[in-house]
Amino acid sequence: MSTTTTIAGVKNQGPWWHRFSIRICTILLFILAYQTIGFLTDDIWRLAGPDYQQLEAKSEAAPVLAKVNSIKGEIDHLQRRSRDKRANQAELREITATSQQTWNQLLEFRKLAVAKQKELSPSEQQALDDAQVLFLKNQQAGLELQSELAELGRKESILRDSLQQAEMELGQQQGKVQAEYAQLMNRHQLFLGSMQLLVLIPLIVMTVMRSTDHDKVVGYHSFRRSVELSS
Repeated sequence: MSTTTTIAGVKNQGPWWHRFSIRICTILLFILAYQTIGFLTDDIWRLAGPDYQQLEAKSEAAPVLAKVNSIKGEIDHLQRRSRDKRANQAELREITATSQQTWNQLLEFRKLAVAKQKELSPSEQQALDDAQVLFLKNQQAGLELQSELAELGRKESILRDSLQQAEMELGQQQGKVQAEYAQLMNRHQLFLGSMQLLVLIPLIVMTVMRSTDHDKVVGYHSFRRSVELSS
């Protein structure tokens, strides 16, 4: 009965070098556990999640996206053709203006010849006829270019309407893909959190067991000291 009282009254302590060694080991264990947790959690967070591009490629949005890109390509092609024809049109206008000026000069020359009651020589008449033909030819080419530009503009307008409809459909399909991607990402985040718990739980258990072992060691030395004091 006296031994039990003595044991209960003894402070929970052992030799100082035991306590010092246990504390050093506890600190080292804490540092090691902290670094281990850091390395493992970094590796866990590096695990790849769902790939949006692959998800989109396997969805119904893929053919719609291909259609959108195809229409955009056609529009770009039409725009390049329009730019080229506008450049040709600007050049043709200069040529037409020059040919018209030449023709007008030859017409004035003929009027002067008629006023003087003179006839044009065969070469002069041929030059006048050639100037007229060249002017009319350039003028006709300009009208054809204008018509082609109008047709290109009409086709581009139709394609832009098709593009607008395709982009609306693409937006709907991509909305579904984004919803599925968000769901998969939430699952991935939950998986990563579970993996972290699986890493932390053993370390927490090990730390608790280490603390329990420390209490047992201190209690053992306290018991021995109490027994020695009681005897």
